[in-house]
Amino acid sequence: MPENLKREISIVYDLLFGYTDKMKGLRNEIDIGKFKLPVDAALVIKINNYPLLTSEISEFRKEEIQQNILNKLNSLADKFSEDILSAAIEADMLVLFYSTEFLKSDDIKEELISYGKYIKKGLEEDSEYKYSIGLGRSYDNLKGLIFSYKEALEVCKNCYFREGNSVMYIDDMVNFSNDIPIFISEMEIKLIDKITSSNLENIDYYFLEIVNNILEQKLDPNTIKVKILDLIYRIIEEINKVSEGNEEAVYELSSHMREILQSKREKEMLKYIHKVGDKLFSLLRKNEGESSTKRSINQALNYIENNYKKDISLKTVAKEVGLSLYYFSHLFKEEIGVSFVSYLNEFRIKKAKELLGNSKLNIAEISFEVGYNDPNYFTRVFKEYENLTPSEFRTKLKNKPEF
Repeated sequence: MPENLKREISIVYDLLFGYTDKMKGLRNEIDIGKFKLPVDAALVIKINNYPLLTSEISEFRKEEIQQNILNKLNSLADKFSEDILSAAIEADMLVLFYSTEFLKSDDIKEELISYGKYIKKGLEEDSEYKYSIGLGRSYDNLKGLIFSYKEALEVCKNCYFREGNSVMYIDDMVNFSNDIPIFISEMEIKLIDKITSSNLENIDYYFLEIVNNILEQKLDPNTIKVKILDLIYRIIEEINKVSEGNEEAVYELSSHMREILQSKREKEMLKYIHKVGDKLFSLLRKNEGESSTKRSINQALNYIENNYKKDISLKTVAKEVGLSLYYFSHLFKEEIGVSFVSYLNEFRIKKAKELLGNSKLNIAEISFEVGYNDPNYFTRVFKEYENLTPSEFRTKLKNKPEF
């Protein structure tokens, strides 16, 4: 490391990592806004699977792993510029300050993303660790470098949260500080109208579509959570307008709301959003009355009767009746007394018994006729319900005395 970097590096450490007492005198001596450094941009790295891979190793070994990663990072970055500075922010997060003088084209964003991908690929080579990388903008002074660090940190957290993007530049993310308006979309208006008019057909679909639209926006994780919780609160308000006595049930949602806020990854957050949606719309359907429930179940039974020969599933029928997978599964068992799969199998076996007694189709043909694509599987299911194979059942029918 060049000697002339030592003082500047000390200043960067003190500013970024909170050694404020040490900085008081220095702030009076220099203009931070004009103070220039050989490094001008920040890159933050998160080790995605660090907790999983280090849960059972010693603190000493963890420090050794972190130092090895830092050394590898320095080696990769040093190929582009000698003016670099790296440090550990947390056990699973690192920062690299570097000079962007190596950039050759005017398309800074694309070059920086390529640089981030190069760092990521190099770190992951011959390693079991996986990384998310956030890139801040380039600035020409110390104050700007602090902004670059904060930008890279937020982008890296966004990268980790979404899981799909492993390298992201600050311009690819809209920050909450940009005063993102929480507006009511056309889809949300339709959802509210459905609640107020007690028209619950496909209401789960509308809710999840709104959530997906929010996720598709280039927002940071905290903004996403704020917008989704705002949507949930508005749904709760509308439910309270059209029905009474929901206070206790709504209170039970508070734990899931906290879990949404505390979620570190998008998939984890979606799991709790699904739970909240199911509980909210269960309340609505309960208030709508038994007729709606009966109507949905009768619609499902009719669909099974008309389509049992096809490759249908719980998901297929749930979508057909406009209910979420989880709610429909619970509702079906509650109303019919058996699970969807058990009912479908029983219905198909009943039809197979009729064909075994009244047709000349062979076992494989009957299997396909009642919706089983694998005759061997059909035979196993049939025996499970009748304690006889289809062939044994047919023989028994033929040998049955006539009166």
